[in-house]
Amino acid sequence: MSIRPEVLMIAGGAVIAGLLLTGKNAGAVGQNLGSAAVDMADGLISGGVFAVGGKMGLPDTREAVIVSQGQAELEAGDYWNASFHLPAGDFISGVYRNIFN
Repeated sequence: MSIRPEVLMIAGGAVIAGLLLTGKNAGAVGQNLGSAAVDMADGLISGGVFAVGGKMGLPDTREAVIVSQGQAELEAGDYWNASFHLPAGDFISGVYRNIFN
């Protein structure tokens, strides 16, 4: 598995910015490097999830048009289709709100 160049550029930029902003404080530099590593890992994981979902034909829930479609389906009580068009957290909170409010 190879890392995309833009991910490396972002991680490198975060490291450089962290070094510039913290000066000589080694503890803060370490925290910034750790934070950048976690952000990069998060991006790699979420990117992989969206890529697999796209290959399986699932809609990209990062697109506003898809999310608004899911919200309309949720309001109409079409939970099955809304589950495909909303991010998981939005879907779960929306179902809870519709059922218990």
